[in-house]
Amino acid sequence: MFPGEAVCAASADAGAAELPVCAASERYTGNATFYNFGSGVGSCGIGRKRGDAGVAALGAAEYAASASCGACVRILGPRGAVTARVVDRCVHCRSGDIDVNASAFDAIAERSKGRVSVTWSYVPCATAAPMTYHFRRGSTPLRTAVQVRNHRHAVRSLEYLREQGDFVSAGRDIYNYFVHPMGRGPYTFRITDIYGKSVIERDVAHRPMREVAGTAQFADCSP
Repeated sequence: MFPGEAVCAASADAGAAELPVCAASERYTGNATFYNFGSGVGSCGIGRKRGDAGVAALGAAEYAASASCGACVRILGPRGAVTARVVDRCVHCRSGDIDVNASAFDAIAERSKGRVSVTWSYVPCATAAPMTYHFRRGSTPLRTAVQVRNHRHAVRSLEYLREQGDFVSAGRDIYNYFVHPMGRGPYTFRITDIYGKSVIERDVAHRPMREVAGTAQFADCSP
């Protein structure tokens, strides 16, 4: 199941200008541990962004074959709380467990404890900047592979506009790339978040190993 999908929905009769109604995420309970994430990238293919308080890795159930990648989680531990961005998959985590970088662990517990009980839930990421688009090394017109980055809410789907005038859905791989033969570009994308709200991004150039700046961002949630 896509993270939060069962408890989050857009208002069915909302007008185009209205904010999505975002119900509270399911609350997860498990153990938190920490690891040395460093300056690299995790299974999601994304690293720590400037301004992120921390990064997190989820077990297979919550990683959901990369559906949680780029989403933000709020973790509450015995010392306090921290918000972290999901960037990785945790191979040793059971359902409900979460692995975070060391400085994020410091915010929720004493590092000497190593493992502590926590609760956590998905929250909107604190960003107002537009989303960006990263094309995988080796991406081609016949096998185009693109990530959506810097999104406020978890991404449910990406579609691209064909010359015939219809949108086609791209499949998502376990490393958080949407993959489909999309042609040479530039592309028009329709990106939909877990609340069912979509944005249109036009004129996205195909630039492998480059992060292409966008102009759109998901609307914030109404209370």
